Amino acid sequence: MRWTSPNLPESPYGNHRFLGPLRDKQCRVPVSLRPDRVLYGDPGPYSSRGPPRVHGDRFAFKEPETSAEPDAAAELEDERWGQDNSACGGLA
Repeated sequence: MRWTSPNLPESPYGNHRFLGPLRDKQCRVPVSLRPDRVLYGDPGPYSSRGPPRVHGDRFAFKEPETSAEPDAAAELEDERWGQDNSACGGLA
């Protein structure tokens, strides 16, 4: 995939109104999220006891111990910018 712009939409664009219509599209949109955000993974299958779960496991940006292993990771070294570590996925 080729990126045409290095700009990241700020958090007002990283919400369900902006990202919702893109859910079924084959595209990736990098967004910047606030550091105090909390995300939830998929609820998983029904456990046959009580009401079905609405949310999955909790991931808080401020609490690294709530993070699962990333689905993919890359470490890059650039002469000008130095080392860059990126990871994606990781919500259980």
